[in-house]
Amino acid sequence: MLWIVCYWHVKDYVEIGETHSAMTLYGDVYITDTMLGVFMFLSGFFLAKYTFENFQDDCKAFYAKRLTRFYLLYAVSAVLLFVIGFNPDTQTLITTLTVTSTYILPQPRTLWFLSMLASFYLFTPLMLRHRHKSLVVNSLLMFSGGVFLHLLLPKGIDIRFFWCFPLYGIGLYVGMNRKVMAFLTTDVVGLMAIVVSVFIVIRLQQDKGHGDWIYYLMFPFGVISVIYISKSLSRLPVKKVVSILAYCSMSAYIFHRVIYSVLKKVIYGILGYDFSYLFCFAVFIPTCLIGAYLIQICYDRYVLPRLICERKRS
Repeated sequence: MLWIVCYWHVKDYVEIGETHSAMTLYGDVYITDTMLGVFMFLSGFFLAKYTFENFQDDCKAFYAKRLTRFYLLYAVSAVLLFVIGFNPDTQTLITTLTVTSTYILPQPRTLWFLSMLASFYLFTPLMLRHRHKSLVVNSLLMFSGGVFLHLLLPKGIDIRFFWCFPLYGIGLYVGMNRKVMAFLTTDVVGLMAIVVSVFIVIRLQQDKGHGDWIYYLMFPFGVISVIYISKSLSRLPVKKVVSILAYCSMSAYIFHRVIYSVLKKVIYGILGYDFSYLFCFAVFIPTCLIGAYLIQICYDRYVLPRLICERKRS
């Protein structure tokens, strides 16, 4: 979340050319894709706890939780981004709200990632129904379905499906086999993954447009690297800060474009000049994180309990 919200997307609101150039980090495009890959992997990893033994009842509970915890905030963001003109296309708004934009292009900006993830949620119960027996088979069937749609549809589907879905499926598998995660985060494997990841990023940066095969090789090593680094950083005495950031992370990702766009219009209207990265760092990012925290805490305290009560009644 910090990488996407506080670096990758905040660059869009820096208007001074020299500053914009100076803040571009080496290989940041590939690091960004790796960060998104980590999120896909971990999304699958944490959902692997669901067993779906009582399939119909467990499916209802699973979808209800995704609806109340994730979809409603996502839908509000989609509508707001449409209203402020960030994603102004009506058809894209409809496909975003129906989480079909991965397969009916074009994708919305920024929310494409969440739309794709939500579409994976729809099939997760089938993938986990018989645990190990069904996961590999159903994952291959879904991946094949993606290939079929890509070849069948005039515009194809979002090409990012072909690295996001495998990482999600691998996350589900590793989540059912926690010993695998323990092995992947050992010092030997973690440090080796970091070395290989650095080599791949350098190779991709130097050989832009001609490294398709090594681009896909980047994801497994990059994901392991980030998780290993995260595990190492977790030993630092910053538990309270990390807990707060973790709590507001989903809302920060969902609403940061709305917050940044409104801030830019309001502040530019008052001050009348462009923003340096230092200004964005000092004003935009703290405002976004505080706003996301307030959104999440208000939602959890006042909206979510009512939704849960209504769900129990029904």
